Amino acid sequence: MATEKKEPKKKKEAGPTGPSLFDWVNAICVTGVAPTDTADKSYNQFMLNRALAQNIDTVLIANTMNEATGLTNQQHYDCLVRMVAKKKRYGKWAKSDEKADDAIQTISTYYKCRHDVAERYASILTPDQIAVIRTRIETGGAAKGR
Repeated sequence: MATEKKEPKKKKEAGPTGPSLFDWVNAICVTGVAPTDTADKSYNQFMLNRALAQNIDTVLIANTMNEATGLTNQQHYDCLVRMVAKKKRYGKWAKSDEKADDAIQTISTYYKCRHDVAERYASILTPDQIAVIRTRIETGGAAKGR
């Protein structure tokens, strides 16, 4: 049998608009080498800080960088590269719970209150009570997946 040598995986090329957010996060967290010049339009300080805030070991660094306003992209990148420990991170992005958001919107509409007050009401009300409120405010028409 002839043994076939597997070719090494080719490095993913940057898209037509430049490196993606995840290319920049990988450069900061793993390699330490910028995919392109930080003057590139794809470098977004806010989104990089948000991406780093998803992991417990980089959340304080992200907070520090959020407080450091007025930095150029190069200064921001240099600070992150030097502050973040080099390792692969497998964090998931936080996502909102659509059912909870729908319940809060229903409560807010029914009681004619602000979003934060509706959140407090939602913590008190049972799912059955929220279902009753939902039926009382339905005005007809096609239901959205209910």
